[in-house]
Amino acid sequence: MTFSESGINVWAMTGFQVLPPQNFEVTEAGRSRKGILIESNHELVVIGVNRINNGSYPYMASFLAIPVESLGLSYFAVTARDRAEILIVAGYANTTVTVKVNGMLSHEGTTFQTGGSFTSTLNEFDTLLLLGRSTDNSLTGTHVTSNTVVSVYSGNKYMSIGSSNHMVQQLVPVQAWRSLHVTVPPTATTYELMFVAAYPNTSVRVTCVHESPIGFMLNVAGSSTSMYLEDAPCVTVSSKPVSVTMFVRSQLFDPVMIRIQPLQTQSHKIVFLVKPDDIDAELVLVSAAGNEISLDDINLVLKPIPGTKYRFLIVSVIIGSHIINCSQRCQISAYIHGHHGMEATGYPIHAIVSTLYIWLE
Repeated sequence: MTFSESGINVWAMTGFQVLPPQNFEVTEAGRSRKGILIESNHELVVIGVNRINNGSYPYMASFLAIPVESLGLSYFAVTARDRAEILIVAGYANTTVTVKVNGMLSHEGTTFQTGGSFTSTLNEFDTLLLLGRSTDNSLTGTHVTSNTVVSVYSGNKYMSIGSSNHMVQQLVPVQAWRSLHVTVPPTATTYELMFVAAYPNTSVRVTCVHESPIGFMLNVAGSSTSMYLEDAPCVTVSSKPVSVTMFVRSQLFDPVMIRIQPLQTQSHKIVFLVKPDDIDAELVLVSAAGNEISLDDINLVLKPIPGTKYRFLIVSVIIGSHIINCSQRCQISAYIHGHHGMEATGYPIHAIVSTLYIWLE
């Protein structure tokens, strides 16, 4: 199959929507050729929107696309426990992908359980979809490695957490993981965090407002734990890099899976996009103290998180492109949470990792 859109002129701070043909939807387990390449002569912000109809009720999830220069060779999946999925997309010919399973999945007629592994060779635009074998089966901690960079997505075709939704996030490679995360839930929600270790013997300490710190160990690479934190802002510090994923719950709209970016230094300016589906959208932003921040040239007043040196703000944002400016280099973590009716979605706002490093054991 082929699909092409070319010669598109997108003016600064404007957007353009591309609707791939429906037959590019990856629905069957195994290998297919459905990858899509986006190239431009200047930097772009790209949001992917994933939709599925389950009977008469539609479900929606979104992800922030990660540019090729920030991809890597090692990923750990994060999913909930219901109809888990992992999608791998190759950008180059002769890409060798090795999957070490955590959970249970089938590949080419063989069932693989925790500790089992297999290798597959993909060419440019090839996709490999891996499906969990049961409705009560998480694939969190499944390790995907490759000989050249690949895009990896994980989530759930359908997941019920109070209400129900389709969930997906594009994973960041292990070399982009960090050790400091600050989490604040959207308005009128509670949340659960999923922590995954990339390296053995990782100690994690979670301190939430008005609560005693909670410490635990992740002893094996790919090991994980989850923690329900109600609606309190929390600070997570780990001895080695971890990934942190938020599962947002609400009585007002569907649950959402959001990849939480570590609190790290970014450039002076960050451009982000609120896509058309997010009729009611919030920007949830966390920053270290001592930095003046503006949103679309309006100075922001952030609230302190009690007992910490961090600040946060939850502010409504309209559909379209926005700019965050910082008086110094931004040290922030931020995401969009949006919904219309019961449908809800969420995604981080900045994708380019300025400094990548590998933890040396």
